[in-house]
Amino acid sequence: MRTHYVTGEHLLVRTRAHPSVLIRPAWYLILWAGAAGLFSGVLASYTMPDFIRSASPTLTTIGLGLIAIGVFLTVIRPLWQWLVSRYEITTHRVAHKLGAIAVKRHWVALHSLVSLKVHQSRRQRRRGSGDLHLMNSRGQTWVLHDIPEISEFQTLVDTERFGSHGRYANGSLSESRGL
Repeated sequence: MRTHYVTGEHLLVRTRAHPSVLIRPAWYLILWAGAAGLFSGVLASYTMPDFIRSASPTLTTIGLGLIAIGVFLTVIRPLWQWLVSRYEITTHRVAHKLGAIAVKRHWVALHSLVSLKVHQSRRQRRRGSGDLHLMNSRGQTWVLHDIPEISEFQTLVDTERFGSHGRYANGSLSESRGL
């Protein structure tokens, strides 16, 4: 497996968004399952008119197909995005990698960070997660969403950021990319 680190760069932390982001897709799965059962049950009812009962297999197929599309968009897609998205802190940069096969990498060099801010909703505060807002020297802001253990993540980024100023004398990682 090929790594995308420069010489002397080491991985410190690799994590993904807090698992609480999967609560909403889990609720959607329950709602879609209930809708599928209700829809199939109503169409199979003997109290329906004959023309609806005769078209019941076709209507069931269409309805369950639409429900399958809804399940894909609201359950499977968010789950897949959570599984293939990860955040990394290295000795030189903070990175967001997205994808399983064709991986998209967005990163910002630690030495170009001007400020770090943590934003937490009440729910995130209870879970210890939060959104980390990174601003680089060009004024661009980059947001890492739902990071677990946000205070430790911020402390590690700050520690590496303030300890990294002497490492860049050779200019090996001069610009941030992907912001």
